[in-house]
Amino acid sequence: MLAGCGLPLHETVQPQASLTVRSETGTPIQGAQVRLNMRAIPSTAHAVTIVSTDTDGRASFPEVKEWHTRYPLMMHGTVEYRWTWCVSKAGYQDHDERWSVRFSEFKPYAVVTLKEGNSSGCPDTP
Repeated sequence: MLAGCGLPLHETVQPQASLTVRSETGTPIQGAQVRLNMRAIPSTAHAVTIVSTDTDGRASFPEVKEWHTRYPLMMHGTVEYRWTWCVSKAGYQDHDERWSVRFSEFKPYAVVTLKEGNSSGCPDTP
């Protein structure tokens, strides 16, 4: 009977994170579009947060938590969150960095170097 009991969990669906975008010469790139995509596995839930970099080349994302009921003793009763970074700016090649980590392994601060070239923009889906 315990398998059917749901547990309320206050889950982090978006970790606090900051991405700094620089050119190959180390100059901060202002106005780059930085996307933090979230996908919840095995559900179909996903979210996209888009922030433009400031004069220091930094895009900051606040932590977002939501209450969910989970069933840890049932198949597919828990959710794993995966995040995808994508950075685009006209005149530079897109940077699409994907990884699948649990929140405790997520590196909240990163620096990305964009190479000059053509941008096709970030994909619409996470």
